[in-house]
Amino acid sequence: MKRKYTLLIFVLLFSIFVSSSSETFFNIPFVEPQILSTSLIPHDPIVIYDDDTFDSFGFSGNGSEFYPYLIENLLIETSGIGIEIKDTTRHFIIQHCSINSTDRCIFINSVTPGTVSILNNFLTSSENSGISIWNGCHESVIKDNVVVSAWTALDMFNCDYSEIKGNYFANASDGIYIEESDFCVILDNTCFNNEFGIFVAFSTYVTISNNQVLHNTYEGIATDSGDNSLIMDNYCAYNNYGIFALLAANLDIVNNTLVYNNEGLNFEGCDNADIRKNRIHQNTGAGISLSHGQTTL
Repeated sequence: MKRKYTLLIFVLLFSIFVSSSSETFFNIPFVEPQILSTSLIPHDPIVIYDDDTFDSFGFSGNGSEFYPYLIENLLIETSGIGIEIKDTTRHFIIQHCSINSTDRCIFINSVTPGTVSILNNFLTSSENSGISIWNGCHESVIKDNVVVSAWTALDMFNCDYSEIKGNYFANASDGIYIEESDFCVILDNTCFNNEFGIFVAFSTYVTISNNQVLHNTYEGIATDSGDNSLIMDNYCAYNNYGIFALLAANLDIVNNTLVYNNEGLNFEGCDNADIRKNRIHQNTGAGISLSHGQTTL
């Protein structure tokens, strides 16, 4: 008989939240991540390098857009990659899984656009990234996951039109790191106690909205060469910089709350940024710092 495990995430998250800082959190809005409590079935790591291998696993569904394969309710503990999928055209959903790894928990590489959904998983990596999605995996959906990792909680490279929503990323070098991924939406996430909360590099037309970015060592939200992006309705507190922008043009910075940071907003080499309706107060240093650019306040 297969052993089944009940995962109670709330206890672990509460311990991370309490132990990570002695600061006062009064009046800081905090979105409680969705608690995953389900019976999990122990499973070996999953490695899929082509469609035939995918089909041979016998997952529920048929891999089509309307009946994607379901990789769900699994407990994977490994020193390698927990789930690795590469060079496939099948649609799939990874959901309600717990993966504990010293390597990457989930690694998706070079799959057909629009085929990837990663939903409501609990992932811990002691030496690498929680979720890595690379090389043309456009239109991916990463939603409602809890990721605690030693390296990057979520890193995406060349994944346009992807959605990152409702996740909780903690204790990583980067909570969210995306590079060369245009037209992405980063919405309703909590990035807590990382080095960088949200870092967007060489990516245009990115929307970063309604995120809570708290107690990150360096930047709460950072963009490097991220033209034509919107940063709106975010709450950034107890970071070094609330928002930091480098070499970006045509940014809209609207209606953010930046409090208790070292500096609120810092812009270097940014042209045509529109900064309006932000609440910036009780930061240790400058509220807004501008250099080598043309910006509208």
